[in-house]
Amino acid sequence: MLFRITGLVLLSGTRLWLRHSLRSLRSNGRLYKALAERETDEVSQDFYQMLARKAQNRAGQKASRLFRLGVRIPADRDLLCARMWRQVVIFCGPNAVSAWVESGERWELTLTISVTRIVGGLAARQERKLHRTHSSPKQSKSGFPR
Repeated sequence: MLFRITGLVLLSGTRLWLRHSLRSLRSNGRLYKALAERETDEVSQDFYQMLARKAQNRAGQKASRLFRLGVRIPADRDLLCARMWRQVVIFCGPNAVSAWVESGERWELTLTISVTRIVGGLAARQERKLHRTHSSPKQSKSGFPR
């Protein structure tokens, strides 16, 4: 019975992830389209238009997959945070946003390394504690080792 419940939870989580992925692809397509309209360089404009088409195609594939699974397809509109992010990218330009994203990635990497060190230290400490309790000589009731 536990396996069935776990399977339902996994299936539900997968459906939520697919819906989120579809929203993200649609949002990325709109972002690339807006960047293409903003660009003055023809090569960059073509590049962003190509990315927009690719995102739209993938969103179409994802929507058909959701439909086949019987999952409710989300509305084709962006959440407020995605709309704000798109406006920041359009206003600042992709280079400034790339620098900001890279700084965030560095922060996440530093955080991940710190957490890994803490968890590793705790695991080593727990192992030493476990080793001490199992390797100490057993004593009799009188207090002398056996």
